Amino acid sequence: MLNFKSFLVLFIAVVLGVILFNIWNFENTPPSIEYSNFLEQLQNEEIESVHVRGGEIRGNDIHDKPFSTFSPDVDNLIEKLIAANVTFNASAPASSSSFWNSRC
Repeated sequence: MLNFKSFLVLFIAVVLGVILFNIWNFENTPPSIEYSNFLEQLQNEEIESVHVRGGEIRGNDIHDKPFSTFSPDVDNLIEKLIAANVTFNASAPASSSSFWNSRC
């Protein structure tokens, strides 16, 4: 059985782990922009490269600033990226866990 000191050390370790994970996750998440702003930047040839994963878009503008947004219409987006001469790649959407799907 855990005594109070052991419980306190374990609790502090868990809290510090959660805090460190949140800091790391925040620093590795590019700032979000509105999809309409993304389309405007795309039209003005201000987008350098993008990665499309399902509807999620992450990329860099011509100033090498990272961004992220969500596209409701990926099929038409690809044509616009090609027309704007933007370097892009794509991957399949992240699959959800079968555990969570079975609970719904």
